[in-house]
Amino acid sequence: MKIELENCQKSLTLKDFEEIESKLGYALPERLKEFYLQYNGGEPKQQTISINKYHEVEIIIFQPFKYNKSFKNALFHTVEGETLEHRSSNSISDNILLFASGHNNLRNIGVIAINIKNRAVYFYKIIGFVKNSDAFIFDEPQLIADSIDDFFNNLVAFPKIEEEQQTEIIEIEGVMPGRHEELLPQVQRWYAITILFSTAGRGFGSGGDKCVLSDKGTHQCF
Repeated sequence: MKIELENCQKSLTLKDFEEIESKLGYALPERLKEFYLQYNGGEPKQQTISINKYHEVEIIIFQPFKYNKSFKNALFHTVEGETLEHRSSNSISDNILLFASGHNNLRNIGVIAINIKNRAVYFYKIIGFVKNSDAFIFDEPQLIADSIDDFFNNLVAFPKIEEEQQTEIIEIEGVMPGRHEELLPQVQRWYAITILFSTAGRGFGSGGDKCVLSDKGTHQCF
């Protein structure tokens, strides 16, 4: 099944990428640019999982480059802006680019990134956030794919299956009790206010859930 995204942002041009690469200080992989020229961020229409010989990760949202109308195109709410913020907070090294978010088969929420030097793609589990900053603190990265080509070639889409609606509380493993209220709004930023868990049948959750931030600072899935 072909990978399709919805709720995408304004289309990018090659000139846009020249500007983005100048801000980041390095050239982006061609395969990544090809994908973003087609879809500038967005949410997969189908359950989309990176299946490979390492760790399987379900993609929840691809962050947009340069444009994000939900936040009046503020730099901070783009791939390059988020990456630069985490770089300045020493959450990531200078050669890491954060471009998507999702969760693994243990239901750990995290960010998907490419290492510009070795071209490998990793899953960074979120375990907290930097004090006085919007940047996350990450656990040790888990290898997803040997290259960006390998990552995209092994993205598999599954039709969404309607299941009985149920309510469940999702917590972030590794975050100290009492800190969810502070952390979850940061996670919510990456999930574009609502987090869509389309997880039927593959051990990635309870299937077709829609998760929102409750007034108690926890995510409730319906």
